[in-house]
Amino acid sequence: MSINRINIKELPESFTKSGRTYNMVASSSKAYLYEVVSSRPDSLFYEVFMKKTANVYDFERKVTTDQLYVKYPSNEHFGKWGWCVSRGADLEAAYIKANEVYKLLNEAS
Repeated sequence: MSINRINIKELPESFTKSGRTYNMVASSSKAYLYEVVSSRPDSLFYEVFMKKTANVYDFERKVTTDQLYVKYPSNEHFGKWGWCVSRGADLEAAYIKANEVYKLLNEAS
């Protein structure tokens, strides 16, 4: 009997986009917590979001594939399945918010 294992492309540990650097602080099977730093020294915040997957779209062949990837929330997703915790450099506040809203990062690895 063979077991089908789904190969999911995970989010990167760190990436830069639109002048901001995103660093994964914690993750679990259900959620992620990223520290977000911009070029301004006073601009440090955290983004907490549920793990959501989608199928990869092959633009060359114009088809959806069986390959899955983890989605990072877009602006319209914040307040629904993603939250921005803007409390200075307070990592503890981000963990509290994550657990308060999602109760998902308690198994963080």
